Amino acid sequence: METLSCPLSQKCYHISRGAIKSRQAGLESRTSLVELAICKLGLPKRLRFSALFPLERSWGRMQVTVGVSVFGLSFCGSRRLQAAKKSRSNNRWDLEAIRGVRAELSCARAKNKGLYDDFLDFAVEKLHQHVQEISKLPIQDEFSNMVALDGVSLTKNCAYESAKIRIFRAASIDAGNALQVLNLAICARPEYDLPIFCTDFVSTASRNIIVLDLNPLHNIEQNPEYKEKYFSELLPMANKYAQILPWGDKLTAESIQFFSPIVIWSRPHQREDIQNKVFPAFQDYLEAWLQMVDIAQPTTNPEQISKNQEAHHRYLMWRATKDPGRNMLARLYGEQLCERYISEFMFNGVNTLGTKGFLDYFPEYNMSDGSISKQRSVLGRSYEQRPWDSSGHFNPVL
Repeated sequence: METLSCPLSQKCYHISRGAIKSRQAGLESRTSLVELAICKLGLPKRLRFSALFPLERSWGRMQVTVGVSVFGLSFCGSRRLQAAKKSRSNNRWDLEAIRGVRAELSCARAKNKGLYDDFLDFAVEKLHQHVQEISKLPIQDEFSNMVALDGVSLTKNCAYESAKIRIFRAASIDAGNALQVLNLAICARPEYDLPIFCTDFVSTASRNIIVLDLNPLHNIEQNPEYKEKYFSELLPMANKYAQILPWGDKLTAESIQFFSPIVIWSRPHQREDIQNKVFPAFQDYLEAWLQMVDIAQPTTNPEQISKNQEAHHRYLMWRATKDPGRNMLARLYGEQLCERYISEFMFNGVNTLGTKGFLDYFPEYNMSDGSISKQRSVLGRSYEQRPWDSSGHFNPVL
């Protein structure tokens, strides 16, 4: 995989060999693809796809057209943009040729939205409404736009921070009807004990998996005051959506520890349910979390700050190690980029917020040889029905 830097948007684009093949296979006819030529002079005979930094090479006479992805759009070679190639004399892009199609790109994106694009647009808009002095995190530049090895699956990522928020990060995958994903997490800084806003939506041609929650930072059964502080007033909202989006079958005991009494874990049958049922829930849950941010006051107690930070690290260590989407990401981007993407973007902080390892937090996964058990669950217990009652009490039916 190579990364090219283009003055069009000052972003970096991850480009796969499959993206080149997609042009040869005629995938530019797909309605969600918009054409943009990146023509280089003197392409070496062999491209190496391991670099993750902007290329600086001496180009000769040969030309190549490469597909890239910008905010969910795949751009492939086009005769209309042949003028956008590099000039050998001044080594600069002809930006006028590129600007000439920017209106077309915007129009195409509006016509070919991913299933969860409205969710992400809403989240970013609300973030800017509620939170002051938001800035983009550097990791957004590195991972912002990614085309998978198949040349079809498109991933867009964004990441922000503020005085109260350590990271707002969102990953959206668009592979047409075959796969649509939105994974969004918002973590406060350790001076705050706010829950973690968590969205994990996966839709394929045959099923939808929905997880929406304000993940408690601390164990709510052992800390009833924390449960009362953040979740008691949200129970009416949660009970409403529990009726609209019923429990989605088995959930392991290991996973339950990271969820709150207001979690939505569901498997809607119809794609229409995503907009009609899931989107309103997403809006209400995000609004509820942002209202918590509005009134949150930081602690100056070093012990509490350390406790909050360790709780964040434990959560990230679990998610990064046991993430069920790892195999999918490895297929899309290869194992090397997948691991970097998981540790540096998806679960940013797992390598910086603490020094403990997975087995320090979860010794029950320790194998006899010291390795980590690959099993998702070692307790062998799962919940087929919602384990919390309407009052938020943990009352499972096993």
